[in-house]
Amino acid sequence: MSAPKSPYAKPMTMNAYSTFLLEWLAGNRPPNQLPISALCNCRCLFCSNDQNPFPIARNVFRPLGDIKHQLSLMSPSFEDPIRMSDSLPGRISEGEAFLHPHFFTILDLIRTKFLKNTLCFTTNASMLDEPFIRRLAAYRPMEINISMHSTQPRLWARIFRKPERDALTALQAPSLLRQYGMHLIGTIVPLPALCGWKDIEVTYEKLVRHGARSMILYQPGYTRLTPRKRITELRCPLPDFFSFVRRMKTRRPVPLDSYPDMESALDVNIPTIMEHTRHGNRKNNGETFQHVLWLASEAAAPQLAAPIRRHARTSGNRHTLIPVPNRTYGGNIICSGLLLVDDFMAAARNALRHHPDADLLLLPVAPFDSLLCDLRGSPACTVPEALRICTWVVSNNGSFNPLLSSGFIPGAHPRLTHVRRTMEQFHRVGRDGPADGTTLTLVDAFPMKVDDKRLSRTAFRRHMQAQRRRVSSATIHAVEFLDDTHALCMETCRLAGRERHCNRWTFLVRRPSGWKITALHHGKRT
Repeated sequence: MSAPKSPYAKPMTMNAYSTFLLEWLAGNRPPNQLPISALCNCRCLFCSNDQNPFPIARNVFRPLGDIKHQLSLMSPSFEDPIRMSDSLPGRISEGEAFLHPHFFTILDLIRTKFLKNTLCFTTNASMLDEPFIRRLAAYRPMEINISMHSTQPRLWARIFRKPERDALTALQAPSLLRQYGMHLIGTIVPLPALCGWKDIEVTYEKLVRHGARSMILYQPGYTRLTPRKRITELRCPLPDFFSFVRRMKTRRPVPLDSYPDMESALDVNIPTIMEHTRHGNRKNNGETFQHVLWLASEAAAPQLAAPIRRHARTSGNRHTLIPVPNRTYGGNIICSGLLLVDDFMAAARNALRHHPDADLLLLPVAPFDSLLCDLRGSPACTVPEALRICTWVVSNNGSFNPLLSSGFIPGAHPRLTHVRRTMEQFHRVGRDGPADGTTLTLVDAFPMKVDDKRLSRTAFRRHMQAQRRRVSSATIHAVEFLDDTHALCMETCRLAGRERHCNRWTFLVRRPSGWKITALHHGKRT
């Protein structure tokens, strides 16, 4: 007779890491994440696990040894909240942390290293009776995100597929959390086909009334694998969803995040990305890419269309936006975070049939982890390899990874040369000479912003004198052109007489007389 299967994730050995630790490493070691469970006590109607087109880690607890290992790697100076239910990039089911058999031992471990950080949990609240909450309160500060989709016990039980007695526990939890001094966040997945918008609004009001600091609304998702009957229960048309979001924002003065959010402006530095595409094309000696295809999710494409069209008028090359359907998941899944390499490949092949002159593909960074792999583990570099076209993965701030191409910007480019010349003069005067008129001529205007202050000419002179004593050298790491007339220079400054460093960001503007400094910002010393 075989031994029963252990409910714990595979522990770390000399040759392997646990699934949890691998996910944390793939996410670039996010300092705010420490998930402990991939096991849940509910089977929610909208749960993605049964609708997923490929398997993810489920029904396991994280071993204590593995939790200790990650804790040992986390910086003790981290002061922000630590999230113990989130698991990104998304290859582990987000389970109920309170189910972990060593839950309070884990809290003791965390509080040994992180005394004041807020600990954050997402829960269905079916375990949050008063004795449990009273014990939990000893580890405050704590933020509890309650998923609550109806205040009617019958509907609550149907949505979570649990007994109504658990509904009564969950519905009392918000007031108990407030009584015991814990922060509340509310999450609702609107199911108007089951509950009606009136009941959903009552649920929203209940959470806000009991002190929810913010609210989250998710449109219920379904995939090509979701049974037809379930789709009928989950249907929530986007226009109705957005109408409800707008109504709640008007009626209640609490922050509200909605997913998808197709109405807020996307913070994408399109001019910088377009500027990069004017360099590095190996087909014409490192000059401009002639026709650039922007691959974007169906959620982001409508918001990107107008600004891409506007900036392309002056870019000097062609830019075409290509919406990418999510063929892997199907259903109503349209966000970029769930796109896979196969989806980009299919959309790109189709686009290249219509635009055979295209010489550069741009992929958004959102679907990829720190190893530039998608949720299935497929690397982004397979796209240029299979399609034989230069491909970049671009970030919202304008930076990019050229994958299998050089992606170089010629070092002798005039603008780059002129910015570096200004910075070298700034370093030379600051190191060798007095903070006199020569230094001041490099500044665009006074008062000048330095960190959180605005310094007059005299105050800036004193600041430079202090910097001369404090900084022994500065090394330029990168120059980023924000648009045609603004640049950002990123440097590391070595502090005099010690093995310590700090980062410095210098903002510049192009004037007829040359590049001038508009602001300085210093990072923490390390």
